[in-house]
Amino acid sequence: MVSPHSRARVRSLGLIIRDRRTAADRTLTWLAHHLGMSRSALNRFELGRGWPNTVDLVEGITRILAALGVQGEDLDEIMQLAQDAGHPNWLAVGREGSKQFATFLEYEAIATGITSVDTSVFPGLIQTRDYAEAVFQSGDMPLDVQQEHLVTRLGRQNILDTAQLTVVLDESVLTRQVGTGATMRSQLDWMVALAGQDNIDVRVIPNNRASLTVDGSYVLLEFSDQPPVAYADSALGGIFLDQEDRVAHLVLRTTRLVSAALSPADSVELVKHALLALDDEDGRVRVCSDRMA
Repeated sequence: MVSPHSRARVRSLGLIIRDRRTAADRTLTWLAHHLGMSRSALNRFELGRGWPNTVDLVEGITRILAALGVQGEDLDEIMQLAQDAGHPNWLAVGREGSKQFATFLEYEAIATGITSVDTSVFPGLIQTRDYAEAVFQSGDMPLDVQQEHLVTRLGRQNILDTAQLTVVLDESVLTRQVGTGATMRSQLDWMVALAGQDNIDVRVIPNNRASLTVDGSYVLLEFSDQPPVAYADSALGGIFLDQEDRVAHLVLRTTRLVSAALSPADSVELVKHALLALDDEDGRVRVCSDRMA
């Protein structure tokens, strides 16, 4: 059995401990023996599958960090994460946000189902290089940080050949200008190509279908061996939802959004319609009056 801690924070701790153990050139067997824990339990923890409820989490992390010689600010930050693990969900800003996003990437890589709901831009997982660059350039982050984020974002796309991905978009995303006209055309073309893959489902909620509004962007991640989690990111920080009742509510809402959206075939036609609406002369997107019903 595992303890009822925040699953996102515990997964993050497992990743951090695995990284610090590797940096200290210690084996999993050595660490388990040093702590008096079973190797399998410690391995499950490092793989993000929970902390054993037979050992207090904070006490266990304290002993692990001491064994690995972790000190200073790094020690303080990891211990703070362990102390906060008893709280459901996870709101992170600043330096803690990098740990949280690394955990999201691990979740994303092993998810059996990914649903991305987006209201302002195409989701990062399916952005072209030019579109992603334009998104980052619209913010105020330094150029070197932009490049780091770009490499990470494009690297995530390795899972597009296998991941079961559903993309739910507000129609405004198709016509909102990001970058140049060429950037928009390339992004829309890429969207059409991805929709042709058996493992990717594109669903667009048209502007004239008001049965259910899309009032926020998030990613819902589902797994074969654990409950789903959700993640939302913004300029102010990121939040993980792993409290089961809240995630269940979001799963229900996501089902309703998909039901309110156009069919996959009609959604692709709407994307193609947005392509046709591109004004080659000035590179801006025209909103056409003859949208699909």
